[in-house]
Amino acid sequence: MSEPKRYAILGVVVEPSYNAEEVTSEMIAVPNGAWVRHDDYARLKAEVTDLKFKTVLFEVENSILMKEIERLKAEVESLMTNPTSRLLRVEREENARLKAEVERLTKAGDAMEVLIVEELAFYEDVGSQYDEVKAWNAAKGVKQS
Repeated sequence: MSEPKRYAILGVVVEPSYNAEEVTSEMIAVPNGAWVRHDDYARLKAEVTDLKFKTVLFEVENSILMKEIERLKAEVESLMTNPTSRLLRVEREENARLKAEVERLTKAGDAMEVLIVEELAFYEDVGSQYDEVKAWNAAKGVKQS
């Protein structure tokens, strides 16, 4: 809101005969004057009305947004306690368990491959040519050289 120009009454000049038509006063601009021009007053009043209207709009919008926040909080709470969400959690846990099992079995298969190659290579010099080793490497996606 812009600050209007303020005025003060300089003084009232009264003639000794005190005829009402002869009373005069003069307004001067001062920083802390008690008076403003009527058009400034009307403009300020319009600004106040506009700001009050905007305040009401913001309050309505705020109310709508607060209700949306509450709805979303309730939805999150519902998802956290919902049996479907528990199923998703169980599926994630099962997925992690299966990944760990695959890792463990892969390490065990690699160890068996080493044993097969070492054991059979002791008798023959064709360790990497065994069908079991080829099958294991193919299952892991290792390209044969």
